[in-house]
Amino acid sequence: MSEVTTPAMRARPKRYLYIAVLIGLLSFLAYGATYPSMQAEAAPGTQASLEVDVDLTEWELNPSQFDFQQGDTVLFNITNSGRFSHNLEVSNTAQHLNSPTIGAGETTTLEVTLDNSGTYTIICAIPGHSDLGMTGELTVSGDNPAPAEGEFLGIPAMRLSPRNNTAVVGSSQEVRVTLHDFTLNADSIEGANVGGEGHWALFLDDELIASLGEPSYTLEGLSAGPHVIRAELRNNDGSAVEPALSSEATIQVPAAAPVPPSTPSVGGFAPTSMMLAGLALLGVVLFGSGTAIISPRRH
Repeated sequence: MSEVTTPAMRARPKRYLYIAVLIGLLSFLAYGATYPSMQAEAAPGTQASLEVDVDLTEWELNPSQFDFQQGDTVLFNITNSGRFSHNLEVSNTAQHLNSPTIGAGETTTLEVTLDNSGTYTIICAIPGHSDLGMTGELTVSGDNPAPAEGEFLGIPAMRLSPRNNTAVVGSSQEVRVTLHDFTLNADSIEGANVGGEGHWALFLDDELIASLGEPSYTLEGLSAGPHVIRAELRNNDGSAVEPALSSEATIQVPAAAPVPPSTPSVGGFAPTSMMLAGLALLGVVLFGSGTAIISPRRH
């Protein structure tokens, strides 16, 4: 029995389509009417963070020049595209901020609120890297300049050599510190404190070895096995710098090689290899002579 289709039934799908289109149009218009008001409500009293990408490599920052407004909060998305470890430092006379140090292929972030107008310096703060070209500038427009250079406001950075898990050759090891924003002064040890100046304390297995105003010291007579080296940055009077700064590394000293057994000696006399060879040759000659003497007697 066939189904009967009336004209009203044939028109029903079109009616549904028209209804769906109408609902969609009304929804779009309603969203368009409310969206500007949503934006207007979010804007007053808020300062959206600016995001910029910075690529660190040997030996440059890319980009290295930026322009911002006083009061901007900037999020630096930092990528290390180089082979060595790098970080990013943003500083002026009132602020001094560092990102974490990252290895090759790693990423990190640094958020900075630019409270002052004027010029900020950006560098890689790993000692020596800025001297090779990893420097740049932030230019900040506004009317609130940073205070003039006066009291030392830098935050020191320190790198310790040898690296962690270094295998020592022999029983001695040179220990060296490389410093940024800090000056060693051997003549001022136990003297009055001066900002950004002092010395470092060297510890071996938690025992104080020396207080040093020079960047290197050689440890002698190290026993076999692991040892922990630690360097701590100190003010002239011996107190720890603020914030405290230290670095440590574990070194491995090999066991002494076994002494080979000595050549047996008789009566305190040890024959040399030349003497032994001579004795062997003499034995061959005597044996040959004896054979020549004995052989004729057999006839």
